[in-house]
Amino acid sequence: MRKIILPLFCMSVLWGCTSAPEPEPITKLGWFTNSAWSPEFLNGQVKSIVQKTYWVTEENGEYIQGAHLTLKDLDSLGWVYDLALEFDPVGMVTVSQRLDDDGNVISYEEIHIEEGKYMETKIVKDDTARTYMKFSHDEAGNFVHLEQFRLPEDTLFNSYDFKFDENGNWTGGQWSNYLGEPGWSHKFEHTDAGLVVANNNSNPDGKTSWNKLTYDENGFQVKWEGMSADSTIMDVTSKYPKIDDKGNWLVLVSIEKGEVVGMDVRTIEYY
Repeated sequence: MRKIILPLFCMSVLWGCTSAPEPEPITKLGWFTNSAWSPEFLNGQVKSIVQKTYWVTEENGEYIQGAHLTLKDLDSLGWVYDLALEFDPVGMVTVSQRLDDDGNVISYEEIHIEEGKYMETKIVKDDTARTYMKFSHDEAGNFVHLEQFRLPEDTLFNSYDFKFDENGNWTGGQWSNYLGEPGWSHKFEHTDAGLVVANNNSNPDGKTSWNKLTYDENGFQVKWEGMSADSTIMDVTSKYPKIDDKGNWLVLVSIEKGEVVGMDVRTIEYY
């Protein structure tokens, strides 16, 4: 969230003593959300978000919401599951849940926060803890290193070393396995507003992938171009037919190869 900076003085004699209006709070969708790789910045003090995916058709320029995608549909398409998030009053994620066809929780992350920092998260699925991650931080509060452990064995699975710029943007990093051998590495490019516009990934086997993102004047992602590690080309355009009073999108329609392929619908609750 943005910090509020109060004026040091006011010209009370000529203008009267008036304080500057408080800026609109910003809630960042990043860690522990579907937007970890390309964060979104929502207007307002968000309390919760539920996001679900539906089939969609287009009729006379209107997008018509269809049936809710099942887990089988999502798995076959390689799309992420429905998501439920909760935030504390300072904008940190406290609850991150994946949902089934009926809106029931199928997996979630237990997120431990200390002094405004994410310290540890445990991934629970089918009522069983599967893995957990521990994070270390620099003086600015950015991640430095994470270690992921398998459960119930409590053995190291892999680790990641982060890189951030002076503005707190995640600029890249390196995965390593439990032996310390390097795996995938990542690089990110950002706008001045912190939006990711490019991402390049590579591993020691010579595999690569890349993404290029384009945004509109509202900061909404309107185009995603990329290539996966298996050389699949992505070219997806996004439309936003419904936006709430704070300027955050409630409906996103994805278009691939000129055809509508899916609709994401958000329910947002504010403090």
